[in-house]
Amino acid sequence: MANISDKFNIHTVLRRAIYARIKGNLLRRPLMARLHLYPDEDVPDDILKNITNQIPGVMVVPKRLDQYTAKEISEFPRAFDWPQGHVVNPGNKKQTKKREDEELQVKSDT
Repeated sequence: MANISDKFNIHTVLRRAIYARIKGNLLRRPLMARLHLYPDEDVPDDILKNITNQIPGVMVVPKRLDQYTAKEISEFPRAFDWPQGHVVNPGNKKQTKKREDEELQVKSDT
């Protein structure tokens, strides 16, 4: 069997397929007028300058905390400072015991 490009014009096939997928409203013809098909990836510069409404690229993946240097972490602005006696994990017995010891020491000093 002959190659499909010998039998059909690829541009015509693409145009008809795209035309069939656009809903039959008043925008169909203007949208088709804006359609430019090229045989390869070489698009003229004047067309490339006018391209708008492109799909934006994938967003940049942010760095993980372990990928920052100690200097970058220390220079990062703080929203607030934790209170001195704040316990991050109340279930941790070592931190709870340490806090209780600190509170006893403060009471005995006064």
